[in-house]
Amino acid sequence: MNLASAAGNALLVVVSVAATLTCSEGYLRFVAPDLAAPPVDWAMLSDFYAENADGVFTWPPKSHIRYVRMHGDRVEYDVQFASNDLGLVDDRDYLGAPRVPRQIALVGDSFTAGYHGGTPWVAALNERFDSREVRLYNLGIGGAGFQQFDALLESVSRHVAFSDVVIVPISDDLQRPRWRLDVAEDVARFCLLTWPDWLCELRRPYFYRIDLDSEPGIPARRARGERRLALTSLLVYAARAAERSVDERAKRIADNRRSIQSIVDRYGADRVSVVHLPSRGEVERDAYDSLGDELRSGIEALGVQYVPALHVCAWGPAMFFRHDNHPNAAGYARVAECVGAHLRQRFTPP
Repeated sequence: MNLASAAGNALLVVVSVAATLTCSEGYLRFVAPDLAAPPVDWAMLSDFYAENADGVFTWPPKSHIRYVRMHGDRVEYDVQFASNDLGLVDDRDYLGAPRVPRQIALVGDSFTAGYHGGTPWVAALNERFDSREVRLYNLGIGGAGFQQFDALLESVSRHVAFSDVVIVPISDDLQRPRWRLDVAEDVARFCLLTWPDWLCELRRPYFYRIDLDSEPGIPARRARGERRLALTSLLVYAARAAERSVDERAKRIADNRRSIQSIVDRYGADRVSVVHLPSRGEVERDAYDSLGDELRSGIEALGVQYVPALHVCAWGPAMFFRHDNHPNAAGYARVAECVGAHLRQRFTPP
């Protein structure tokens, strides 16, 4: 084969691949236009999660954080909160605090972090207890599941001697994997630990950076302008679908169950309790979903006190944001009331 013939064949291959990709892209945009469409919902942060010395994601310590959530042109919430010396959502530092008889870790996800309604509920609830007897610690990190609960609790317990642990999960936490946050300049993406960097970088940003005092429309306009190749979206969706397969879901649940067992093994069943918060969908149905039922049965099998907050406290759909699954100010007031009732019942002498 001469040089001219080889070059011609190579060009033919390139043209054929380009034509195939172009036709595939056109077809996907026709049959599934959402693959290339800009996002409808997005979040903006003035600073992103960072790994602490133990490799656990927290907020940057001693920071002032702004969090904006938008749906279309509508601002669902625009809140600011402080992180303390351990990068947790509290205006009180945890290192070197005077020790009290009951040092209670409240461990959970964004529902425990609780900033979406404007006032983080753990710090507010802490003020209702005698500071000489009880201190509450907010170990809530958005997006976390039980594997990250366990890792964060172990990390913070190097600095704080907890007398008791109250896990405050939602049902979905039972199937959440451990993740990493990929930060590239002024955007950040949640990525699975099993994903290679190139696949992670194909995913749409979850967070866009925003200044503490800037108008949210600027990064919002950028997010709305980010149309992308449908083929790229399809590749990411395929990877996510593989991670959500029946086998992978079962593995995640098993991994999270082991993390629950790890917490109970370290503290003892008598020092651990669970207040199972409802999601908006569960409130609307007045029933936990199948994951919630699995969570309850697993907790009770360990001999740990289980509180079905959906059924022992009064809830309503109006306690959640319309286009975001988190509680609003009224919802977090109910969370604080419900968890507070459990703490008083559990730790107040008869």
